[in-house]
Amino acid sequence: MLTLIALAQATLVARGLDPSQLASLSDDTAYGDVVAVRTERTRQSLFTVATVRKLDGRGDVEVWLPGGCLDGLCLTVAGSPRVVTGERVFVFLHEGRPTSLAQGLFRVVGEEARRDVAGLAFATGAAPTPVYPLAALEVYAR
Repeated sequence: MLTLIALAQATLVARGLDPSQLASLSDDTAYGDVVAVRTERTRQSLFTVATVRKLDGRGDVEVWLPGGCLDGLCLTVAGSPRVVTGERVFVFLHEGRPTSLAQGLFRVVGEEARRDVAGLAFATGAAPTPVYPLAALEVYAR
């Protein structure tokens, strides 16, 4: 029996957004530690759900990221950020998902907030600034 496997590649072309633009497109933010990561299946797709414990003590927020692996089935979505338990993040959110996918999720290390936009294509050809001082994001915390 011959099995053919088709490989598809997609390129996400986005408009580079700075924190003020992300804030204007967002309905919430989450700044805190990733305390749990799980995969959920919806009727149409797979999502990685990261539980972020807010540092301000106002509870936990579930951040839904497109893609994930469950029961031997994996879905990778171009431009979707990845998270791991234990890391500190600042996320601009729209309806529970990172605003503009990887552009809206920053990993916080010390006083720096970094986003991973490697591999993404941008309409202007120039990737947005990858590193910001944490203080530049904290003004948008909700």
